Amino acid sequence: MGKLPHSISSGSQYTHTEWTNSNLDHFHNADQSRHTAERIRAEANLLINERGAVTIQVQQDVNNRLGDRVRDIREWREELKTELDKNEEESEHLEEAMRHLDYAYSQSKRPLQVNIECMNQRENRVGIDQVKDMVDSNLKKENDNIRKYQQLMKVLIEKVEKQIESNKDAQNALSKDLEMKDEAFGIDQVCFVTHNNSSELSLHSGIERVEQAASVPQSWQEYSQSNIRMSKAARELSEENRSAIDSLINDAARDMLNHWNITNREFQQRISETQETHGKLTTHLHLVDKEILEMDCLIDQIRSAKRAKQGPLKVAQTRLKKRSHRPDVESCNDPPHNKLVDEVSTLNDSIILLDQKLTESEAARLDLLSNRQRLENDARVKENSLTIDQSKCMTLRVNFPFNIRCSVSSKRVTRRKYRINADV
Repeated sequence: MGKLPHSISSGSQYTHTEWTNSNLDHFHNADQSRHTAERIRAEANLLINERGAVTIQVQQDVNNRLGDRVRDIREWREELKTELDKNEEESEHLEEAMRHLDYAYSQSKRPLQVNIECMNQRENRVGIDQVKDMVDSNLKKENDNIRKYQQLMKVLIEKVEKQIESNKDAQNALSKDLEMKDEAFGIDQVCFVTHNNSSELSLHSGIERVEQAASVPQSWQEYSQSNIRMSKAARELSEENRSAIDSLINDAARDMLNHWNITNREFQQRISETQETHGKLTTHLHLVDKEILEMDCLIDQIRSAKRAKQGPLKVAQTRLKKRSHRPDVESCNDPPHNKLVDEVSTLNDSIILLDQKLTESEAARLDLLSNRQRLENDARVKENSLTIDQSKCMTLRVNFPFNIRCSVSSKRVTRRKYRINADV
C-alpha cells in the first residue's frame, strides 16, 4: 500500500463521520478528475482528428494551388516561347529584307553612274549640236528619279535599323520573362511533387513571415501580357517595314526602268534624227561638189568664150584702124564703117557681159566652196554627236543595270532574282 497522507497522523483520532466524509470527498475528487480527463481525451481526439483533416485539407489546397500555378506558368511559358519564336523569325525576315534593301541601294548606283557618264559624254558635243534636247531633259529627269529613290532607301534603311533594335528589345524582354518563368516553374514543380515522406525536408522557422511583395497575381500576369503586346506591336511594325521594303524595291526598279526606257527612246529618236540630218548633209555635199565641178566647167567656158572674142575684136578694130587712114573724101562714113563700129560695140558688149557672168560665176563658186566647208564641218559635228550618242552612250545603256535579288514575303524568306533588260 502507498504511504499515508502527511496530513493524517497515525496518532490522530477522527469520527466516523469525518472518516466517511473524507472518503466521499476522495471519491468525488477522483470522479471530477476522471471526468475532466475523459473530457480532455475526447476533446483531444476531436482536435487531433479535426487538425489532421485540416492539415490534409490545407496541404491539398496548397497542392491544388501549386498545380494551378504550375499550369499557369506552363501556359505563359508556352505563350512567351511562341511569341519569342515568332519575333525571332520575323527579325530574321526583317534582317534579310534589310540586306536586300542595302543591295538595292548599292545597285541603284549603277544606272546613276551610267546616267552621269552619258551626261558627261554629251558635254563633248560641239557647235550647233550643243543643244538642250529631249535627251538632256530625260537624262536630268532620270538622274533626279534615281536620286529620289536613293534618298527613300536611305530613310527606310534608318527606319528598319531602329525597328531591328526594337525587335531585339522585345526579344530581350521575352527572354528575361521566359527565364524567370523557367526558374519559377522548376521551383513550383518541385514544390508540387514534394510530400510528407520526401527527403531533405526541414523546418525553417519564421519563413512564413518573409514577404513575397515583388508582384501580385494580377501584376504578374500583366507583366507577361505587356511583354507579349510589345513584341506583337514590334512584329506588326516589322511586317509593315518589310512590305515597305518590298514595295520600294519593286517601285524603284519599275520607275527607274521606265525612265531608262524613255531616255533610250529619246536617244534613238535623236540618233535617227542626227543620222537623217547627216545623210541630208552628205547628199547636199555631193550636190555642192557636183555643182562646183559644173561651175568650174562654166567658168572655163566663159573664159574661153571671152578669149574667142579677142580675134574678131582685133579684126574689127584693125579694119577700123586701117580704114581711118583713107585719104580725104575717101574717109567716108559708109556702111562698112558703120557695121565695123557696130561689130566692135557688139564685141565689147559681149566681153562685158561675159566678164559680168564670169564674176558672177566665180562668186557663186566661192559661195559653193563656203557652203561645202560649212556642210563638211556640220557633217563632222554630226559624226561626233553620233559617236557620242550611239557608240558611247547607247553602248552603256543596252541593259538596265539594276538587279533585284529577291522579294521578301510575309510568310517565309524566299529568294528570287530578276534581270530587267531595257527595250532599246
